[in-house]
Amino acid sequence: DQYTDTPDENAYYSHATWEELQEMAESGLVEVQNHSYNLHKSDGSRLGVKKVSGETETQYESMLSQDLLTAQEKIEQHVGMRPTTFVYPFGAVSKGTPEIVRKLGFSATLSCEEHISKITRDPESLFGLGRYLRVSGGHSADFFEKKMHLT
Repeated sequence: DQYTDTPDENAYYSHATWEELQEMAESGLVEVQNHSYNLHKSDGSRLGVKKVSGETETQYESMLSQDLLTAQEKIEQHVGMRPTTFVYPFGAVSKGTPEIVRKLGFSATLSCEEHISKITRDPESLFGLGRYLRVSGGHSADFFEKKMHLT
């Protein structure tokens, strides 16, 4: 919401406006998924969606549900589709988080763990998918060639 209202052109922090996300989704080449509404930060108290000290299970589930459902509604409103996948900010997960995410209706999750995921006919294979994070400025082919030890 902030970058749509007042676009900030910062080379060190990638972002997109709602209009840009809608254009990408309409292309059929990009899917927009949920990465939280207001939890993609590390402010010293909470890391991503991780539970904080002293937070009860009920408080945590309420906070997480409210944030993720806000993102779901905003994405659906502005992009025209409802995300099916949740991507953990910082890969941070607490005990009970995966169950809450499933209860909210997500059918897949991505972690920050760099590993090749084996997808089978079992729907459970879509939870905890690995992803490879690369720094900006490089080419994807070069990055994956090094990661996968391809020649």
